[in-house]
Amino acid sequence: MAGSTRVLYIEDNHDNQRLVRRVLATRGYQIIIANDGNEGWKSAQTDRPDLILMDINLPGLNGYELTTKFKATPQLADVPIVALTANTTPGDRERALAAGCDGYISKPIDPRALPDLVASYIGGTRELLETAEAPSVMREYSQQLVGRLESHVRELEHANTRLTRLDQAKNDFLATISHELRTPLTVIHGYLDLLNMQALGPVNDGQREALELMKRNSTRLLRHINDLIYLQQVRSNQMDFAQADLRGLVQSICNDMQSTFGEKNQTLVRNIYVGGIQTPLMINMDVHGVDNAVRHLLENASQYTNAGGVIQVSVYQDDQLVRVSIRDNGVGIPEADFERIFEPFVRLDDTLASVGGAGLGLVIAKHVAEAHNGTVAVESTVGVGSTFTLQLPVNHQ
Repeated sequence: MAGSTRVLYIEDNHDNQRLVRRVLATRGYQIIIANDGNEGWKSAQTDRPDLILMDINLPGLNGYELTTKFKATPQLADVPIVALTANTTPGDRERALAAGCDGYISKPIDPRALPDLVASYIGGTRELLETAEAPSVMREYSQQLVGRLESHVRELEHANTRLTRLDQAKNDFLATISHELRTPLTVIHGYLDLLNMQALGPVNDGQREALELMKRNSTRLLRHINDLIYLQQVRSNQMDFAQADLRGLVQSICNDMQSTFGEKNQTLVRNIYVGGIQTPLMINMDVHGVDNAVRHLLENASQYTNAGGVIQVSVYQDDQLVRVSIRDNGVGIPEADFERIFEPFVRLDDTLASVGGAGLGLVIAKHVAEAHNGTVAVESTVGVGSTFTLQLPVNHQ
């Protein structure tokens, strides 16, 4: 019978682990070891042991807290839990039983007695608190739990304060370094234009090709730096709202980017004006912000769509919301990653490592939408394509 009986032993001391494993294995028990409270919690749910032996002084969740958690879980509530601990001061046994333990074995372990004790607990033996002791012990146990909870809350508050400071330091660093990088890049960009225009002397074909390559890459780098700077501005709510024509803005963006899609042999389909009539769609928006968001969504669609693919842009109003929807037939995104793609600098996997960009486009689009009290929705199927929809209120205040 013991050969099929699983005993979960939660203990952070490796010497004790080896001793208990050897003693109980000789009786045919299957021993499962967990090194701390969290590991023990996961193991109990996965392995569904017949008995849990547990030290009280565990890192993370201690034995008292873990026992209470086990007993509050329906699928584990009937599993006997025995404290195997060096806590032998007056009241330790009673506190363990108050927490929900069904037995109490003190260390050092007696190898001769342990197998029989384990068998008795598996067979139904239970230790109970004396009725007269129960109220005071339960009161003390509750106070201990509250004390531990307060301590954890203080630790979390301290950690949150520190993370907030670190996040602000990171934002300040990004803003500073971005400005410092943009200044020399702007100068480099200007002189490349002068050389290309032969304002500083004649340029042969080989030199012109090298200048074009440098210009293209410096433009790309400058765009990434501008994205970093703009992201800080959006996060700081540095936006300028005014009534403007959303349809006209999206049409203008598509005109600007048409050559980009053409170079990649991609088709850009526009569903911007209803019935072909160029009726304005006036909303209260930060024009620069919405322009930035839509451009990034279009660039994102182009980057993850193969040559010959189709990108569709639609603009429409639904009650008090306007929507700019961008659909592609590209690689698609797993549903499990829908939230992650809106985090800065995220790359989903190595297969997309060759795709350009700094991983800020969707982040900027999301922050622009939120600054307008709007959202960016995503629908996607791997291998079929994705649809990103920028949703904005008509009258943002």
